[in-house]
Amino acid sequence: MQVLTVLGTIVGIFVLQFFESFFLALLGFRLSFVLFLAWYKRIDWKKLLPVVVVVSVAFDVTMNYRLGTNLALFVLPAFLLWLSSKIFSLESIVGLHVTNFFSSFLFYILNYILPDFLERGVFGFLDWKMVLICVVKALATTVLLWLLEVLLKGWRGRGNASQIRLK
Repeated sequence: MQVLTVLGTIVGIFVLQFFESFFLALLGFRLSFVLFLAWYKRIDWKKLLPVVVVVSVAFDVTMNYRLGTNLALFVLPAFLLWLSSKIFSLESIVGLHVTNFFSSFLFYILNYILPDFLERGVFGFLDWKMVLICVVKALATTVLLWLLEVLLKGWRGRGNASQIRLK
């Protein structure tokens, strides 16, 4: 069973790499961050961290970034989520989605300025049009997270959590 899990993870990373490149070229949208936010609270960090490290190194290589750039892009918004969960009560759906929006916004802003900072030592160019684009992308990420949450709740039954079924 362990071998199938490892093989499934490797194939999943290649599929994620394909879809990430596709959505990045088509819409300038990072699908991996949506999945990262969806898995952030659902999967134990000890299992999620190795996958995130491997995926971020693969993205660094394909995007010609310095190694660790995508890992920093994932970790800084995750730190914001963790910090906001310690400060605020995120039991309500609205609080959770507001923090998801702000962490997504931080991710997209950092996506513009962090690679240039790590590569050349200067912050990247950012104007109001790019900030507006980041707001739209953060809204789309929040909506996708909400839809993914609704979809996952529809698959889980009220009884045994290990059984997946459609309602």
